[in-house]
Amino acid sequence: DYMYRLPERVQFPVRAITYWIVRRDMERAIATSEMWTELYPDDVEAHEQLAGYYEVAGRIEEARAEQERILELDPGRIGQLQMISGLYRAEGEFEKALEYLERYAAAAPSDPTAFTGMGDLHRRMGAFPEARQSYNRALALDPGDVAALVRLASLSYETGEFEAAESGLAE
Repeated sequence: DYMYRLPERVQFPVRAITYWIVRRDMERAIATSEMWTELYPDDVEAHEQLAGYYEVAGRIEEARAEQERILELDPGRIGQLQMISGLYRAEGEFEKALEYLERYAAAAPSDPTAFTGMGDLHRRMGAFPEARQSYNRALALDPGDVAALVRLASLSYETGEFEAAESGLAE
């Protein structure tokens, strides 16, 4: 009832969220967010919200395009690289997903999640030595990274290195 009291730039996200969560109308939420990005093409928050709605709706290519637009608007948002990688991974385009994770790792060389993600992709692609190397790089950055330790032990199990798997899980 009092939506008109809010500034216009605040009305768009509130309306979109209302359509999505309260009224369960994703298409209207998307339409509202699209309008927001058209009226405010340089508003990163508008593109982030639209990308999220596209992803929830299964419109992966459009979500990826919005993530790319965010990177154009603000190249310092390197987390978008991981998000784009995840969208490519969801579509089974592992090589492209790997490219974006490599770009993220270059931009954030001290973040072990980049290397854990690369290890997961290499593993899925059957490149076990590269996966092992990526997990080891994650562990070099954070020796207490339990996720990387478990993945490395699991990789050892998958490749028939049962003693290494057992010692990795014990660690």
